[in-house]
Amino acid sequence: MVLRVGAHGEDFAKDEVVARLAGPGLPVPPVLARGEAEGWACAMSGRVRGTALDDLSGEAVARTLPSLLRALDAAARVDIADTSGYGIRGPDALAP
Repeated sequence: MVLRVGAHGEDFAKDEVVARLAGPGLPVPPVLARGEAEGWACAMSGRVRGTALDDLSGEAVARTLPSLLRALDAAARVDIADTSGYGIRGPDALAP
């Protein structure tokens, strides 16, 4: 689990919606709880382990490419038919 703290609670709310929509094949950690403490937004999320692409060697990127392409394909297949909004949006713009 990961405790995330930030100034913008709506970011965590959007993450919660995206995690619900993502489905299998797309590693989006679930947001297990959200709240506020001393003026800061907080979220408890599941942890997804990995390495940033920028931190990989060229050889490692080549090995990673198939799984990256599968994740992009899974993202393209997320059913957003019952959602609304476009571009950067508030947390309820994607809410079913």
